[in-house]
Amino acid sequence: MITSNFVHLFQAEIEQVSGCEVLSMVDTTLAEVPRREWRRVGVLGFGDPVVCTQPLEAMGLTTETIAGDLRGRLDSAILKVMEGRENADSASAARRGVDEVRGRSVDGIILGCTEIPLLLGDEANAPDLVNPLDMLVHAVVTRALQP
Repeated sequence: MITSNFVHLFQAEIEQVSGCEVLSMVDTTLAEVPRREWRRVGVLGFGDPVVCTQPLEAMGLTTETIAGDLRGRLDSAILKVMEGRENADSASAARRGVDEVRGRSVDGIILGCTEIPLLLGDEANAPDLVNPLDMLVHAVVTRALQP
C-alpha cells in the first residue's frame, strides 16, 4: 500500500522491484468516480495532479484543476502541513481551491493529496468530495477481511 498520491507514478517499478502487488490509493479512488457516475471531475493536488487527471481523461472523463497563484498557494499550504506549520491561511487556500473547482460545475472533486483533507477538516466529508486516503482505508479493510 502506498499512502502518497505522487508516488503512484512509480507504482509499476515498485511492484516490479518488490515482487508485491501495491494496493493503490489512486486505483481505489478512480474506481469511485464511475460508481458515483461522475463525468466532470475536479482534482486538487500538489502541483499538476497528473496521477489522477491522466487516468481520468483516459477513461473519457473531463477534468478540472487549479493553476497559477491559487495552485501556488495550495502547494505552499500542503508543504506547511508536511512541516507541521499549517495555519488559517493554509486552510483558506484549500477551501479556495475547492470553491474554484466547484464553480466550474464539476460533479465532484478528488482531494488528490493526503494533506488537503487535513486542511479542510470536517469540510472534507462533503458528499461531492473524495478523500483517497479514506478510499485506501476501506480497500485495506476489505482485503483484510477476505478469506
